[in-house]
Amino acid sequence: MSTTGPPVSPNKRRRKGVKRSGRTTYQQKIAALRAAYLARQNAKSVRTTSRSDASVDSKAQSWSRIKKSVPRLISAIPTRSHSELAAMYQKCIAKMAGRTVAEISPAVVQLHEAITTEWSRRTGSLLAGEGYFKWPTTEAPQGDGGLTGHMWRSVGMLSTLGYHVGSTEGLREVERRLLLDQAFFIFLPPLNDASYMAEWGPPKSARRLRKLAETIAALTRNAKRRRLRDLQAACNDWEDDLRFLHDNYYVGHFGFGWPRT
Repeated sequence: MSTTGPPVSPNKRRRKGVKRSGRTTYQQKIAALRAAYLARQNAKSVRTTSRSDASVDSKAQSWSRIKKSVPRLISAIPTRSHSELAAMYQKCIAKMAGRTVAEISPAVVQLHEAITTEWSRRTGSLLAGEGYFKWPTTEAPQGDGGLTGHMWRSVGMLSTLGYHVGSTEGLREVERRLLLDQAFFIFLPPLNDASYMAEWGPPKSARRLRKLAETIAALTRNAKRRRLRDLQAACNDWEDDLRFLHDNYYVGHFGFGWPRT
């Protein structure tokens, strides 16, 4: 009895051969597509790395230019206007916020110190009545046409330092807290008149902290009276910042009445 099975027709053999050949061709196509994909990914990675390296080089060159320009900027500080110094100071704060001392460029630190030293000199001259005065402006704030004492103090200390709250133009919390630290510790820019500057007192004093807290509390109360939803985010920021000042600088150090909002 035969055990070899029925004979396979030549046509069936050819169909099996075509099937094996088709499967081989399919696998080859998949391998080719995968190789092409990996090649594209590799090329993309190379381009990204190149752009990243170029960005790092660009930032390094930018910092190099800044470092070289700092001595020139510092030497020109005594001739700079109040607004120019305030703008330079705010740029320094943007570079310092959220960074440790080791992460801050020495050039930024030098520029910051030079600005606050100049503010100390100008404020001292203002308080001593040594002929230093603010040059008048023709810009008129909106009002009812009457002349009041408040108009002569239209420029606020916190806004000059760059402190802003709220959802539209508000700073990040880390930037606001740095500016509040600064407002308590540094020599402030001379604003408005000698009486106004005297209200702020010297750095790290009870008068300085009280004026700082009362200013923020007054802004919060005025905003709450207006009862506008758009001001809710600003009120939240002010009250958070007041708690920050209270917990970090008031408790255990001073005894004056803390303002309410």
